[in-house]
Amino acid sequence: MADAIEDAYPSVMVDGNPAEVNPRPGSFEVTLEDGTLLYSSLQAKKFPTEREMLTAVEEVRLERSPSSGGGCS
Repeated sequence: MADAIEDAYPSVMVDGNPAEVNPRPGSFEVTLEDGTLLYSSLQAKKFPTEREMLTAVEEVRLERSPSSGGGCS
């Protein structure tokens, strides 16, 4: 999934959990550098598809683009 996101959006870097972090089993969470939660499998109660993650990234990019008035990207 990380490769699909990075291929579609070269300016996005996907980083996994640090080795010292013990993630909860079954959890898959994506947050932006500013701490904004983009996706949580615990909240959605399912693992996302690649298409769902690409759509979520695109929606944030559009919201934050200068032309949309959503701030900087």
